[in-house]
Amino acid sequence: MDYEMPITYTLEIENIGIIKNACIEFGGLTVIAGENDTGKSTVGKLIFSLIKSLSRYEEDLELGDKEKLRIIYDIITRLYFILRKKTNNVEIIKRVRDIREETQHAVIKCDLDYVKYNILPKMEELCNLSKEYLDGNNNENISPEEIAHMSMIIAYNIGKIKSIIDEPENKLDIIKKAFKRMIYSEFDLDICNKFSNGSSIRILYGKNEILNISMKNNKNNRDKDVDISITLNEDELFYKDAIYIESPIILHIHHAIKYSDTFGLSGLIYGRRTVPFHLKDLIKKLEIGRNIEIIEDFEKDNWIYNLNKDIISIINGEVIYSNESSDFEYVKRVKDKKCIIKSINIATGIKSFGILQMLINSGYLNDKTILIIDEPEVHLHPEWQLKYAHVIVKLVKYGIPVVISSHSPYMIQALRYYAMKEEIDDRIKFYLSEKDDDELVYIKDVTDDLNQIFTKLAKPLGKVM
Repeated sequence: MDYEMPITYTLEIENIGIIKNACIEFGGLTVIAGENDTGKSTVGKLIFSLIKSLSRYEEDLELGDKEKLRIIYDIITRLYFILRKKTNNVEIIKRVRDIREETQHAVIKCDLDYVKYNILPKMEELCNLSKEYLDGNNNENISPEEIAHMSMIIAYNIGKIKSIIDEPENKLDIIKKAFKRMIYSEFDLDICNKFSNGSSIRILYGKNEILNISMKNNKNNRDKDVDISITLNEDELFYKDAIYIESPIILHIHHAIKYSDTFGLSGLIYGRRTVPFHLKDLIKKLEIGRNIEIIEDFEKDNWIYNLNKDIISIINGEVIYSNESSDFEYVKRVKDKKCIIKSINIATGIKSFGILQMLINSGYLNDKTILIIDEPEVHLHPEWQLKYAHVIVKLVKYGIPVVISSHSPYMIQALRYYAMKEEIDDRIKFYLSEKDDDELVYIKDVTDDLNQIFTKLAKPLGKVM
C-alpha cells in the first residue's frame, strides 16, 4: 500500500520553560536528542497540549456546550438538595428530582438545546407550583416567608441557567480556556521562563501562521497564574488528536490514575489536579481494547495486522486489557500453551511494546493523531531498543506522525538506519537540545549532521574509558 507524504507543521517556541529558542518540524518522524534536563519532554507535552486545545477541547476537556451543561447540572443538583431541606412537599421534590435526572441525560448526550426547550419550561412550572403552594399554605411546617424564599431561589436559578445558555462564547475564547486548562494540568501553569518578559508559541504551515500564542507570568496575582493572548488563523490544524506515552509503568498503576483528579472539580476553580491529563488520556484509550471494525478490516489495512504480528514475535505474546479482571494482562506463549500474567508482574520492556500493540489494535493510531513518546529506551535492553525503533519507523511509513525524545545513541542510530531501510528518510528530522553557559536551552536541526548528537551522547563513555 502506498502512503502519502505527511502534512508537516513548524513549531516555533521562545522562552518556554528552560527553552530559550526552538524551531521544530512535526508531522513525519521528529526526533529530539539531548542530555537530561534540556527541555525534550517540554516540547512533547507542549505539542500534546496544543493539539488537545485546538482539536479536542470539547470531547476531552469538556469545554463549550459540555462545560455549560456540567455547570447547569451542578446548579440543579444544589437546588434539589436545598429544596429537600426547605420542604417535604412530595410533588415539588419529585419534580425537581425528575428535572435533575433529565439534565443528567442531557449532559451525557451533550444536548444544550434540550435544556433550553425542555428543562427550563419545567423549572418555570416548578416555580409556579411553589407559588401555588405558597397561596394554599398547605404545609404547617413551613412559614409563608420560607416558601416565598423557596420560590425566589427557584426563579434565581432559572435566571442563572438562562444566562449560561445564552452566554456568547466564540471558538477563540474556548481554545484559550482549553489551552490554559492543558498547561495547568501538564505544567502546573509553570510554563513561562521565569527570567524573561514574555513567552511565545507559533505554529506555521509553510509560511502561513496557523496559531500565535503570547504569554507572561501574572506578577500582580498572588496565586500562580499566566496571562495568555491567542491569535488563531481560520485554517484548522490537520491533526485532530495526540497521544503522549511517558512511561510503561502506567499499566500497573492504571486504577490509581483512572480515578484521580486532573483539572480539579471545575477546571481551575475548585481543586488541584493530581495527575497530568496525558496519563488519564492514555489509560482511557488503552482500556478500549480491540476495535472490532479494525480487526475485521485487517485485509484492507495490512499494516495493522503486520505490526501487531511483529510485536507478538518480539515479546512472544500479546498485551491486552481484560474487562473480566479490569486489568492489563500479558498473554504469553509457553510451549504452545497460554500463560496469563497480570500487569504488576509484566516486565517493563514488554509493557513498552504492549502499549504500542494496544494502540495499534484499538485503531487510535492514524494519520491525524500524533504519537509522542518520551525516552522509550529507559526500560529497554539495547537489542529491544533497535526493535522498538523499527516499529516506530514502520508506523511513520504507514502514515502515523511520531515525535520521540531520546538520549540513547542506540535508539537514534536505529531510527536513522531503519528510516533509510524503509525508504522514509525524507520524513525524518533530528534535533539536538543543549544548554548554553547561562543554563538556557537551544534546540537546533542537526538532520544533516548527526555526529553532533553522537558526540554529545558518547562523551560520558569517554570519561570512564
